[in-house]
Amino acid sequence: MACFAFWPTPYLDENEAPLFFKWSRDDGAVVSVDGVNDTFFVMASDDDLGEDEILQFTWQAGPYLVDPREEWVDDDGDTRYFFSNIEIPHDAELDGEVLSCTVVDEAGADDRMSWPLEVL
Repeated sequence: MACFAFWPTPYLDENEAPLFFKWSRDDGAVVSVDGVNDTFFVMASDDDLGEDEILQFTWQAGPYLVDPREEWVDDDGDTRYFFSNIEIPHDAELDGEVLSCTVVDEAGADDRMSWPLEVL
């Protein structure tokens, strides 16, 4: 005769990372900085983000952190979209460096995109 025992299975609440879904240029594409129109933007969302939680963006050009010019949130009823844009400094020292943007949710999961810089 068999005896079956059932133990509760712990529920693992796995945090999904935020995802970029729109950006100025494809990941890895060269960004030419000419000092005229050097703005860059990304958009991200996170399906398991809490109602009061936000996504944070960190921009880096070579060794320098770049402050966003503007960041905002839009809500279409189903998903909140987070936007961030920067102005890339026209600096000859950035030629050959990498521009990167990392988006992080409040639980620490992240997504990252990078672009090589070419200063004209």
